[in-house]
Parts: sequence; C-alpha cells; structure tokens
Amino acid sequence: MDEAEAKRLLILTGDGLEHHYVANVLSAALPITAIVVAQEPQRRNLPAGLRSRFFFVIPRIIRMFYWQAVRDAQQRRSSFVRILGEGLTADFQRGDLVRRVQGINSEQTRELLTKLRPDLILVYGTAIVANRILELATDLVLNMHTGISPHYRGADTWFWPIINRELHMVGATVHQCTAAVDGGPILKTARALLKPSRNMYDLFAWSVVAGAEIYVEAVCDYLAGSLHSQPQNLSIGREYRSAERTVARDLAARRLIRGGIVDGYARTKA
Repeated sequence: MDEAEAKRLLILTGDGLEHHYVANVLSAALPITAIVVAQEPQRRNLPAGLRSRFFFVIPRIIRMFYWQAVRDAQQRRSSFVRILGEGLTADFQRGDLVRRVQGINSEQTRELLTKLRPDLILVYGTAIVANRILELATDLVLNMHTGISPHYRGADTWFWPIINRELHMVGATVHQCTAAVDGGPILKTARALLKPSRNMYDLFAWSVVAGAEIYVEAVCDYLAGSLHSQPQNLSIGREYRSAERTVARDLAARRLIRGGIVDGYARTKA
C-alpha cells in the first residue's frame, strides 16, 4: 500500500440534498474513510429583552412568511433534484461510512475525529468550524465554497452575483479551511456553466456541480503530492452575511431572473 492509499480522508458535511451530492461525488472518486454528518441543534435561547431583540426578530419573522409565500423550499429542491440528480441527492450512497454528530464543534464531534485520526478533512456546507476541530486533521483541512473567493465570501455567494449583475462570478472555490471565513489559501476555482433559467436556485446547483468537480481534482493533487495554493487578497471583494439577503433584495433577484438575465448571459457565452 503506497502513501496515497494510506491517507485517511474524512468528509465533514451537513444533511441536505447538496451535501449528499458532494459527499457522493467525493466518495465515488476517492478512498474516503468516513462521512461525518453534523446536525446543528436548534437554538432555544430566549431573548434577554423583547425591546433589545425587536429589530432582529421581526425581519426574521417577515422572511419566514415570505419564503413560504414564494414556495422557496420547493424551488430550491426542484433545482437540486433536476440538476444534481435524484440519485445523488436522495441520500448518502455510502451509508456504511456515515457517522452522525450533534453540532460541528461539539465534544461529540471532537471525540469522534480524535478516534478516526483523519489526515485530510474535507468540509462542505457546515457552520464555521472551530480551531479545536480543524487541528484534529494530522495534515490539512480543505473547504468547498459555492462562490468565487475572494470576491464573494460568506453566505449566499451564488445569490449576490445576480444582484450585482456579475454572473461570471457564479462558481466555486476550494481552499484551505482556516478560522477566517472563506479566507484560507485558494487551491482551485471554477466558474459555473450557466444555462437559460427562470429559477435562481439553478445557479446554486450549477455552483455545486462546478465545486464538486474541482474538489475531486484538489484531493487527487493532494494524494499525488502536487497540491499548490495561493493566498487570498482579502482587500478585494467582500464577505456577505445571511441577514443581508432581505425580502427586498430577494424580490429584486427574482425579478432579474424572470427578466432573463441568466438567459442573456447564457446566450452570450454560447
């Protein structure tokens, strides 16, 4: 058994359709030893005072009703199943490798990873991973980000290129996973292949496809000892937060999609 075959590769991910897809692509192409699925516990914190929390709670309630009104979850699922494929999104195909934990940074996760002793941890679609978990990889931790870093970092980075009319910035990045949000050295970047669409979640799905492809390439480079990275220039681009995706901005993005912004871009590229 050579050195590459002896490496212990561990996937650290969530339990959504897109997480199933990425884990299935990786485990089909690579010698994965475990798939650790982190389920984040529901926050049960009661507000310290209604007045101090008012301006934070109300927008969240408005967004919740808005998502239901526009059938957001159904649109998202439709895109993922149609583009990523029902077979690759339904579940983890290597169920024998799956280990479930409560909380990405929990003591349960730390104990499991200590026992598994991974050389390389492959992160996708989790909450921010704490240093106490990152340091459990004996070699390296990578992350797949569905956005073009450093230009689009943080949350919903497939969404903001619609608002900014920068569809050439829809894609994915594989980078070293560090304490900085999407800020580690970049290994590979890929632009998503966009096609005519009236569903904005198609852009998310196409980003996942592009990302999974270069994720496999990056790990193959790691196993071959030819992995190269370059530091990010965090003075360009910006980090987006989930709260910035307000109802008004979401409506604006949907209007642009209905107006054919993706169709026009796809025709230009074709």
